[in-house]
Amino acid sequence: MLATSITLGPGLSLIANPLFYTNNTLAFWLPVAPDGAQVYKLTAGGGFEVSTFDGAEGAWTNPNLEVPLGTGFYFNNPSSEIFRQLFVGEVLQGVLVNPLPEGISTVGSLVPQAGSINDVHGIPGEPGDEIRIRMNDGQSPPAELSSIFTATEAQPGRWEPDLSLGVGQGIWINKQHTQDWVRVFSAL
Repeated sequence: MLATSITLGPGLSLIANPLFYTNNTLAFWLPVAPDGAQVYKLTAGGGFEVSTFDGAEGAWTNPNLEVPLGTGFYFNNPSSEIFRQLFVGEVLQGVLVNPLPEGISTVGSLVPQAGSINDVHGIPGEPGDEIRIRMNDGQSPPAELSSIFTATEAQPGRWEPDLSLGVGQGIWINKQHTQDWVRVFSAL
């Protein structure tokens, strides 16, 4: 088992569970959160499944919302404090495949590793595809999404500009065609 934590400033962050575990419910991964915190998980139809943390009850409104490895989701921290999220689980190894559907989706790396979306993560792209990474600086108002998203577009063979993806950071991706994001990973 491995543990890794991510820091979530006030406002909206796009995150992803970086470790494998058999229980993928929101109640398991985030048993406590700031009062009023919300999780938004993009659905196949383009909407969101939403769950809100009730501090008085100590529970989520949708505790069974699944946030498995490789799925990106938004976390809104309504407090003025930094919130640390701990993920505990296994690092998957071997040939790992995260399907990227045509259209918009939110995903995350199947490997808890930080680095270039081109050279380290090898996210596939074609001209016209787009990636956005939510850089929550903890200072920008949550409504100013465009001011704290960093976007990149696929060029032949590379994403430009090349962005760095942090451990536990999710991505918003708009694909022209379905592709598999394949990683061959060994912790040795």
